[in-house]
Amino acid sequence: MIEEILSHYLPPIEAEMRRVLDLPGDHLTGHYGMLRYHMGWLDPQLQPAQVNSGKRVRPVLVLLACEAAGAPADPALPAAAAGRMETPKTFFAERTRQDLSA
Repeated sequence: MIEEILSHYLPPIEAEMRRVLDLPGDHLTGHYGMLRYHMGWLDPQLQPAQVNSGKRVRPVLVLLACEAAGAPADPALPAAAAGRMETPKTFFAERTRQDLSA
């Protein structure tokens, strides 16, 4: 049952995350490359990779909560994606602060 839920909700969540992280131009390639790496889409050399990117349970819970409240899940996709993308962004910010203080 869990696999069915994940297979139903993960594709639109993944598509939303990719849509957001594919927007910037060349001036942000390194920053967004690092975020894409933490999402499991790129390898350490920022080349396309197929890495286990986790189950992404939290964004699925956002969509399930919307439906449980009687609302459609689609309008909540940006919120679900944002929640998932916050963890690598926080890691990246901390890493950048450490690099700057070294």
